[in-house]
Amino acid sequence: MNLGRIQPSKTHASAFTLIEVLFATMAFAIVLAAINTVFYGALRLRERADAKHRLIAPQFQALERIKQDLRSTFYSEDFRADRFWCEPSTGLSAAADQLQFFCNTGATSETTPWPDVQQIEYYLAPTLDPRKSPDTLDLVRAVTRNFLITTVDLPVEQRLASGVTGFQLSFYDGEIWQDTWDSEIQDPVLPKAVQIYLEFAPTNRSQQLPPSLTQMVAILAEPRLSEAGEDEEAEAEEGREEESGEPAGNNGTNGGNQGNAGNTGGNAGGSAGAGGGRN
Repeated sequence: MNLGRIQPSKTHASAFTLIEVLFATMAFAIVLAAINTVFYGALRLRERADAKHRLIAPQFQALERIKQDLRSTFYSEDFRADRFWCEPSTGLSAAADQLQFFCNTGATSETTPWPDVQQIEYYLAPTLDPRKSPDTLDLVRAVTRNFLITTVDLPVEQRLASGVTGFQLSFYDGEIWQDTWDSEIQDPVLPKAVQIYLEFAPTNRSQQLPPSLTQMVAILAEPRLSEAGEDEEAEAEEGREEESGEPAGNNGTNGGNQGNAGNTGGNAGGSAGAGGGRN
């Protein structure tokens, strides 16, 4: 038995030192702080974008609704839809117009048996929201669809946007732009185009004014006049033709055509008589 032989010592497993663990912990904390900053910054940016979108979306939707109604303008004297009228509103703190016309954007259903023609009215009115200032104005769209009743039916109001400080319209008659319109005295009864202008109050703490919305809409509808109106328009057209001398020229052309037809008939008769004599 060899008692003097020295036994080999066991090798110890390698491990991280305290300094390495501290450096790794600090690096991990820095990475987490950077991720946290970027993540919460993105969340705040999204919240601000959503809040701004919630404020601006009703404004653009209101403008799109006005454009859709104006594009579908309907005018018919036989259907009691013979009004296109706009004048400045009174008694308001903002410059605003009041517009009334007919269009065919109404949807039919079992509870609304009347046709899709409806009377539309746009105007500004004080807000009904108690949380807002009494001076705040809302853009209102009032709709009347039943024209067959004898009593006065109250229109159905829809508040499209709030915080409106300006609602003005301009009308193009084919030559000049006008600030007002009345189909009872205008010629033509419908404008060729309508310019819409909407302005809104500040909606944030910085009191920064939101951009105003401006849009021009072309009126493509042709007015349907009554029989008396069509007769008057036909007489006016005949008067214009007589003044320009076109009917006289047309009559002379017709007379020449009749003379040519008579000559042709005479030649045909003479040919027939000559043929009979040869037989």
